[in-house]
Amino acid sequence: MCDLSIVIVSYNTRELTARCLRSLFAFASDLRIEVIVVDNASADGTVHLVREAFPHVRLIANATNVGFARACNQGLRQARGRYVMLLNSDTEFRADVLGPLLRRLDAHPEVGAAGPRLVYPDGRTQHYSAARAKSLLGTLAQYSIPRRREIPLYLKPLDPSGLLYETESISGAAMIVRREVLETVGLLDEGFFLYGEDADWLRRMRRAGYKIACAPDLVLVHHHGASSRQDELRREIEAVRSNARYFAKHGGCGQVFLFRVGLALVLILRMLSLDLARALFRGNWARLRRDTVLLKYVLAHRVGEITSCACSSSIRARI
Repeated sequence: MCDLSIVIVSYNTRELTARCLRSLFAFASDLRIEVIVVDNASADGTVHLVREAFPHVRLIANATNVGFARACNQGLRQARGRYVMLLNSDTEFRADVLGPLLRRLDAHPEVGAAGPRLVYPDGRTQHYSAARAKSLLGTLAQYSIPRRREIPLYLKPLDPSGLLYETESISGAAMIVRREVLETVGLLDEGFFLYGEDADWLRRMRRAGYKIACAPDLVLVHHHGASSRQDELRREIEAVRSNARYFAKHGGCGQVFLFRVGLALVLILRMLSLDLARALFRGNWARLRRDTVLLKYVLAHRVGEITSCACSSSIRARI
């Protein structure tokens, strides 16, 4: 059994995936690791690059885009490490992160999942490295005007050294999980096509009694959203679907209804202020057009249609 199995899902991120793998192997030479790349039918030559440049990487090449959660599960089912890691293809190592993080996890068996502090290429911290658990008000605030600015949420140090802090949520872009968590909590919910699967998984871990932690001194660069940025409107629609599924699963149809109404109001306010101002004074109508389509989607679909009937008790109880 190796120390760590790393699962990387790629989708049309050929160059970023190559950079991620090169940096990973440059800073993980002291660990026994296995790397599993799951490609979601990329059209940019990612599969060929991985096969040719990284022959020691295990590659799963899907014929279609099966979604992020399902692709992660494909890799997790093949993982053999004491720990498993979900790692985005748009991350980049610039220091040894994995070794210190594994040692801290070994010292804290109560922690089910942990991650480093994620930063943008310019060094700014990405707040969701350590954040509050997903909530209805918090989610609506992310759509609001102006967008809220958050700081990372470090609840308390798990030891006197302060090298590992308990938090409520970490990012699925770089998350290390104990193998026993897979056996106790299960895999990711494949009903989430894109987004939300990590928040759901972490909530299930906390419900099972595990703590969630972040190591703020261990830094990993995250070129945020490089894969999902390829289709902005589809990304936002998938985010709506995933949010609705999450609230249906953990709060019921009433919470989904509040999310739908709240989001519609926020979108209308955003369109009448920020979007319209951008269109009139800068000639940029793209954001207004996207929000118009998104609002029509939210208003035109019933709750069950948005969530693929996620409000049913059978789905809430399944995972």
